[in-house]
Amino acid sequence: MRGQIALFLVSVALQTPAAAGAWTLPPGRSLAILKLETGAALGAAPSQIDQQFLNLFMERGLTGNISIELETGVQRNTYAGTQRTGLGEQAIGLKYHVGRWRDVIVSGYVGERVLVDLGVGPFAKDRPDWRTEARGMVGANYRFLGHDGYVDLEGKILYAGDARLQIREDSTLGVNVGRDTSLSFSLRRGEDLREARRSAWTALEVTTVRKYGRWRIEAGWKRTVTSPWLTTISGPVFAVWSSF
Repeated sequence: MRGQIALFLVSVALQTPAAAGAWTLPPGRSLAILKLETGAALGAAPSQIDQQFLNLFMERGLTGNISIELETGVQRNTYAGTQRTGLGEQAIGLKYHVGRWRDVIVSGYVGERVLVDLGVGPFAKDRPDWRTEARGMVGANYRFLGHDGYVDLEGKILYAGDARLQIREDSTLGVNVGRDTSLSFSLRRGEDLREARRSAWTALEVTTVRKYGRWRIEAGWKRTVTSPWLTTISGPVFAVWSSF
């Protein structure tokens, strides 16, 4: 029976967004996702800013209720013929499975995250911004008109004291359109307060995921809906998932 439950949790986790959402992995099981995002930022600067983000996310089950998450990456900005390359966001933390009620799963997360803003030209930055991260997650499976799917809701707080607070909210709806293919629609919102400055943004991401054995390929498009300083960022998303 425990083996059947573990197998079920693995199958559910692989149907959820890149961060595995509210679902934790069984002990000894891992999920790795290498994700590439590219885009062009228009509006904040006189010239277009080309951006590339390469991110590696890993989760491994430690116990029946606890898993560890690791995140690392690099980023590059190109502006007026000048390139800047540096680290992307770095994070480590523990996720705890709080409980399950029928098809609804609730989890929490605590950890540390480093925000890195490269900037461009005269606004270039190299100082990392350390934050304590707390996250609440709710996930649920559903079946509608003969299709299986999932809903994943996440709220995240990144705090560093001295009025430096960032809030992120992610909502994802996924639906299987074939035995090995699924679609996901994600709405991501954030608000950042750094001393006297405040900014907010909203982004929409639409992707499709195709399964090839223990591998999955994800491709889609991400675009800002609202952002500070009238900046629009739009570009493709590509990811490779592996479970082991």
